[in-house]
Amino acid sequence: MQRLTSLFLLATNLACTAFAQTVTEDWVATRAGFLSIGVVTTDDGFIYISGCSDLNDDNGFRSEIVTIKYDLDGNAIWERVYDETADATNGTDEPKWITLDPFGNVIVTGESFINSTGDDIFTLKYDPDGNLLWIARNTQGRFASRVA
Repeated sequence: MQRLTSLFLLATNLACTAFAQTVTEDWVATRAGFLSIGVVTTDDGFIYISGCSDLNDDNGFRSEIVTIKYDLDGNAIWERVYDETADATNGTDEPKWITLDPFGNVIVTGESFINSTGDDIFTLKYDPDGNLLWIARNTQGRFASRVA
């Protein structure tokens, strides 16, 4: 039995070595204070990332939703910052998931704390050029997770 286990481990090691790939870093993009929650890519090489802004005095120590589109070379094509206007006094906006629809539109879902209703679920939809197409909210739920 020990010999069989040794042969299995040797075969597994050889198979893993055969499929190993070298990873190279093409570019790095940073944004001060940015906390990423997700990344999606398109077939033509664009990269979308969404996350929270920095908690600082500029935004009243409330997080905002930041969505950025990059090209293959790491250049930012556009950046959108969304701040729920109804939470201007004490709100925090946090994305939880990012995905693309079949038409290449960017969909970001998450939570927004609004004083009068508490934690609301929201969904933002941007076209590939970064134009906000629509916003949907649900004040009955909590803890947004994913968009199918």
